[in-house]
Amino acid sequence: MLARMVQRRYGIEARRALVVPIRQTHLGLCGGRTVSLERRLSDRVAAKVLRTSWTCRALHRSLRRLDRPYVVYSAWAYPEFLAAVSRRRCRGHLFMEEGQLAFSASKPHSSGGPARQYADLSQYFPDGGSGFLAMLPAAFPWVDEEDRYLVQEFDHIREVYTPGLRGVEAIGVLPAPRRISDDNREYVLESILRHLKSPSVVKFHPGFSHYPDLESWFRSRLDEETKGRVQRCDDSIVLEAEMLFERKRLYGPRSSLQRYAEFFGSQYELVTQTK
Repeated sequence: MLARMVQRRYGIEARRALVVPIRQTHLGLCGGRTVSLERRLSDRVAAKVLRTSWTCRALHRSLRRLDRPYVVYSAWAYPEFLAAVSRRRCRGHLFMEEGQLAFSASKPHSSGGPARQYADLSQYFPDGGSGFLAMLPAAFPWVDEEDRYLVQEFDHIREVYTPGLRGVEAIGVLPAPRRISDDNREYVLESILRHLKSPSVVKFHPGFSHYPDLESWFRSRLDEETKGRVQRCDDSIVLEAEMLFERKRLYGPRSSLQRYAEFFGSQYELVTQTK
């Protein structure tokens, strides 16, 4: 949603935008040509050890075909992001608000200790960025005001987004799959379902695209437990955008969605997901 608002605010034409999804996120709101990079486990390991990977090299080829100066917008300093900003045609890079990292209370480049549970935020937001783009005023609290740009083109989102959860008030939110252990998955699902009545949906974290077996398990168990009473939320649904049209009640683990729910007048109830 923020990416679409940035395009609107700064007049970035879709024909001149190259969209590079790192996860299998639905891109219905993003205008532009998409470069699909299928990230495998070997790519993530290679990127950490060798500072390069198949996806980085594939992105380099796409940028060479682009053959013009460009600016990079990214949530974090992914290996692919570093590959893009290292090219001589890159004219700048900006970080965009996404996830809990953007709301960390500690400055990533200070020596004042870790920020919440993240030991070293400088690996996510390295020095040298051209600026930070935020949707909420609380984002990037360590950034100087002159380097932080608030983008709130919500009226534009209301014009271009078609809500898919009209009449669905209760929404369950699954945590990132890396936080779900094999012996806790059943409890995680039960802790959310006990709050949901028909009609309701459960939103899967985008990270499930890297855990297909776990995603399949949750899909099957959701159907078995609710007999269709609670549906899996379609990947095309943008919860932040849905809250622009109707107030929602969300149930899930600690998440940046809690901040968006409060900002847009909805409710978010924290659900304990450990026994």
